[in-house]
Amino acid sequence: MKQTQRSFPARMSQGGSRLLIGLALGLIYWITDSIIESVVYHNRDFFGLLLRPDFHESWHRWTMLLFMLVFASGYHIIFSKREQTENALTQRNKELTALNAVAATVSQSLDLDQILNDALEQVQQLDIVGSQVQSIIFLQDKQSGALKPAAHRGTPPNHPCLERPPKVGECLCGTAVAQGQVLLSHNCHQDDCPPRRLETPYQKDICLPLKVRGKTLGVMNVRLPVTQTISDSDIRLLTAITDQISVAIENARLFTAVTRQRERMRRLSIRLAETEEAERRRIANELHDQVGQNLTALGINLNLVRAMAEQEPGNNACARLDDSLTLVEQTTARIRNVMEELRPPMLDDYGLMAALRWYAERFAQRTELEITVLGEEPLPGLDDNTENALFRITQEALNNVAKHAQASQVTISLIDDADCVRLTIEDDGVGFAANGKNGGPGWGKFIMAERAEAVNGRFHTESQPQKGTKVITEIRR
Repeated sequence: MKQTQRSFPARMSQGGSRLLIGLALGLIYWITDSIIESVVYHNRDFFGLLLRPDFHESWHRWTMLLFMLVFASGYHIIFSKREQTENALTQRNKELTALNAVAATVSQSLDLDQILNDALEQVQQLDIVGSQVQSIIFLQDKQSGALKPAAHRGTPPNHPCLERPPKVGECLCGTAVAQGQVLLSHNCHQDDCPPRRLETPYQKDICLPLKVRGKTLGVMNVRLPVTQTISDSDIRLLTAITDQISVAIENARLFTAVTRQRERMRRLSIRLAETEEAERRRIANELHDQVGQNLTALGINLNLVRAMAEQEPGNNACARLDDSLTLVEQTTARIRNVMEELRPPMLDDYGLMAALRWYAERFAQRTELEITVLGEEPLPGLDDNTENALFRITQEALNNVAKHAQASQVTISLIDDADCVRLTIEDDGVGFAANGKNGGPGWGKFIMAERAEAVNGRFHTESQPQKGTKVITEIRR
């Protein structure tokens, strides 16, 4: 990033040298012509020809001298314009290089602290600020609006602004934030800035507000030795750099807000899943303890009544009692099925793989699908939330197969890797297009994705028309 550039006095000295060279060439021609003429014409005095030439006889010498001067002046003008153009291009390339370096640096991370420290590191390397630069970035608190130091480079630890940050409207930095404009001070003692009085009294401060979409986020202060030369183009470069930093700050804050919101939603999803499972377990227990027991008692009473009715010949009440007992048995079986759907006891008693095999067998009996379950119980075992999520995803996926896939075979596989558990449900059905048409899963897919994300997992589907569908869930250990 460091580039050398000739100073203005050096360019002026070089331009004067060109003019002197042109004048010297003209004088050399003048003297040479006088010598030649004095030699050819012996009666001519050399010094008389040199100092008092006759214009009518020596017009060519005057013309040559004028030509040399005009040539030197034109040469000087042309090369001066060329130098100005080259210097402008060099300055522009320097600015673009610096901006690209800052943009590449601040775009490598979304961590706010790292962005600010890396950005100041790039500012330290600019040749326009020198090696003795001190830089501080103050960010404005969203709640109180106060300025707080967020990063600094080359600044002494006991710098007053680190111990007592300036207020908005106070000193140069606070005024830059309040006005939203770049402020430059050639001597820090010329400003009403009590906390900025250091042991080194003569400093040059540049305060550049950090703004994005008209909103001021903070300010970057660049402190230089008072002898350091800063041009308007240098100020424009620093302003462009602060614009890059401002955008990076806004992006980092948005990313942090989105991350927090996603984490909040994930915790909420976990809580909802836990509440759902608890409610399922409660309802299942209620059905078992109350409705199931009542139906059992009712069945016993009906059997006793039937036994009593059989003792009376010709009584047709036995047929009705048999029908009532059949209804009680069917109701009991249906309630047991509802209890198992609400909270399968296999999941609590024997683990995930046993519950998947049990559910696949029952689902195959109802739908006439050929379902194969592959895999072993994960070791170490999964926590309850993860097991519940994988089991419910399997339930939803099988329901989607029965409703939409027109499949004949389904394979459920559970693979336990070192770092994650992968559940795959694959069918040989009609599949669906990438845009979700042709019977593709909609709400059910969303629910499955939510369940996976709630336990820090990743859910996706792979499908093509007439080539079946894969439902894949990966949960990190």
